Amino acid sequence: MVVETAEDEIIGFLLGFISQENLQDAYIHLSCVSPEWRKKGLAKALIWKFRNIMLIKGCNRIYLIARPENLM
Repeated sequence: MVVETAEDEIIGFLLGFISQENLQDAYIHLSCVSPEWRKKGLAKALIWKFRNIMLIKGCNRIYLIARPENLM
């Protein structure tokens, strides 16, 4: 999913997928918002949109993939 400005500038995105092993599980692999657009609710909106799409597709669990250096 991508968020763009009216001028077609990409300001945020979320990369997620449904597990091939368990179709009830989905994963958020990567999410990013441009620094000047942070603290405006874009990441939250992307996550909720992804959640709603996954619910429609029958997923009832969503996991976030995080690198160890991003945990603290």
